[in-house]
Amino acid sequence: MVRLSRAILKIGLRGVGVSNFDPSQSDQRRFLLQLENRLRRNPVVFDIGANRGQFAKLVRESIPDARIHAFEPNPHAFADLERAFSRDSNIALVQAAMGAECRKAFLFDYEGGSGSEHASLVEGVIDEIHGGRPERMQVEVATIDSYVAEQEVDWIDLLKIDVEGSEMDVLNGATQTIARDAVHVLQIEFNEMHVLSRTFVRDIMDALPRHRVYRLLRSGELFDLTNERTVLRELYGYQNLIALPDDGAFDPPTLNRNTAGRDLGEP
Repeated sequence: MVRLSRAILKIGLRGVGVSNFDPSQSDQRRFLLQLENRLRRNPVVFDIGANRGQFAKLVRESIPDARIHAFEPNPHAFADLERAFSRDSNIALVQAAMGAECRKAFLFDYEGGSGSEHASLVEGVIDEIHGGRPERMQVEVATIDSYVAEQEVDWIDLLKIDVEGSEMDVLNGATQTIARDAVHVLQIEFNEMHVLSRTFVRDIMDALPRHRVYRLLRSGELFDLTNERTVLRELYGYQNLIALPDDGAFDPPTLNRNTAGRDLGEP
């Protein structure tokens, strides 16, 4: 009975956008294609945690005229990122992590310098979550607020954050930019690494008071988390959160906006 219950639970979680990692990134590709006609011309995209450019390549395929700012602190991954985009004049490559303050910090990756997608500023991700042997390296940390001021970026059309557990630090380093409504759409990875960083989905929602937060499904549709009960909102399996301005201008394909909070026995 327990085995059957676990199987049903896994299916149910995937149905609401949790623990459904797709190596082909088909869900993100579908969402980007939806965005293409809803953004201004030459949209500005911030790729925080660019690794070797996997997301940047999706953006370039889906939104060809995008101006991309890609941030990656790991020197091994950054070298591959530079090679991948050496001929792309419409992308700025920045070898730095983004966080809550400008400083130096330790980045943890697998021993041997692989430049993996799991590298994180959160200690414990490599060994406690992934069972590997960690190696640390010192990296530069900047903030979105400092970067947009230095580079005179007045508007971010799409802010993607995938930094293996320190997503809230990135948002905390963008408080001024968010406060002046200069961030339009956000895509934020949320997963079990956030147990180590003690982060809730509610924290992300509170940091974006003028956005509505959804969970991205495989189909490209969105699962509205605004009125969701804690038991369905605070889940730590892999997921992509999407935050859209709560002004009605962007009405996405959404599964549950009219029924949120009415299952699992709620009145």
